Amino acid sequence: MKKNILLKIACLLEFIFIIFTLISTLTSKLDDASIFQLFILLIDIILLIILFKESFKEEKFFVKNSLKVKLISIWFFIETIIPGILGFIFISKISKKYKKNSENLPVIKEEKYNKKDILKGISLLVFFIIIQFILPLTSLGKKIPDLIYYIFIFTFTIVVCFKDIKNQFKVFLLNKKVYIKYILMSYLKMFGIVLLCSIPVVIFNNSEQSANQVLINEMFKKSLFKTFVLSALYAPLIEELIFRYGISKLIKNKWLFIITSGLIFGSLHMIDKLTSFMDIFYIIQYSALGMCLAYFYKKTNNIFVSIGVHFIQNFLASILSILLLF
Repeated sequence: MKKNILLKIACLLEFIFIIFTLISTLTSKLDDASIFQLFILLIDIILLIILFKESFKEEKFFVKNSLKVKLISIWFFIETIIPGILGFIFISKISKKYKKNSENLPVIKEEKYNKKDILKGISLLVFFIIIQFILPLTSLGKKIPDLIYYIFIFTFTIVVCFKDIKNQFKVFLLNKKVYIKYILMSYLKMFGIVLLCSIPVVIFNNSEQSANQVLINEMFKKSLFKTFVLSALYAPLIEELIFRYGISKLIKNKWLFIITSGLIFGSLHMIDKLTSFMDIFYIIQYSALGMCLAYFYKKTNNIFVSIGVHFIQNFLASILSILLLF
C-alpha cells in the first residue's frame, strides 16, 4: 500500500488546483470561456473522485486493472502536469514490481500485395492531395464550401477501405481490452518522442507556434464545435486510412514504410502553410508523430490502433488549445 500514496498525493494536488481554478472562474465575468472552464472542472471533479477511490485498492489489483489510472493520469498531465506524472510513476513502479505480462497482441497476418491493393493506396493518396490541396486553388474550387471537401474525402476514403476496416474492426472489438491498453501505452511513448523532437524545433523558432497550429487556433475561434469534431474525430480516422493504411499498400518494407509515411504526413501538414523558412523545421515534429503512428500500425496490422493513438493526441491537443484560447 506504500506506493498508493503517490495516487493520494496526486489527488490532493488536483483538489487544490480545482479549488483555486473554481474560485478564479466564479469571481470573473460569466461568459462562454467561464462556462467551458466550469465544464472542464466538472470533469476534473469526477475523475478526482474516481482516482481517490482507486488509491485505496491493493497494488496487485492494478497489474491487470490500471486502465482508469492511465486515462486519468493522461488527463491530469494535460491539465495540471504533476498529478498526471505521479499517476504515471505509480503505474510504472507497479508494472516493474509485478513484472507485467507481454502485450499479447493478436497476430494478424499481412496480406500479399496485389494490383488492387496498390491501386487502393495510390487512389487514396492522389484523391486526398487533389481535393485537399489542388482543387481549392482553382476558381471553381474557391466557391466550394470546406464542408463539401471534407464530405468528399470522407466518403471516398470509407468506400475504398470499407472491406478491410470492417474486418479489422471486428478483430479490434474481440480483443478490445488488449488493444486499448496497447493504445494508451503507445500514446505515452509517442508523446515522449514527439516532445523530444519538439524541443530543438521550438528553440530554433523562438517558441513560436507552427503555422498549422495557428490556423487550427483561428478555426477554433471561428467555430469551436466544428473544429473540435474535425480535429478529434475526422482527422484521426481519415489521416490514418490515407497515410498509414494507404501507404502501407504501396510499400512492403517495414522501416521504409514507417519513414515514408511519417515524412509524407509531416510534409503535407505544413507544405501549404509555410509562412517563413523556419516553418520547415516543424515538418520534423509532425513527421515524428507520423512515424510513431506508422510503427504502431505496422506492429499490430490493425488500423484502429493508430486511429486510437491519433484520437488521443488530437483530442487532448484540442482541449489544450481551447483552454489556452478561451
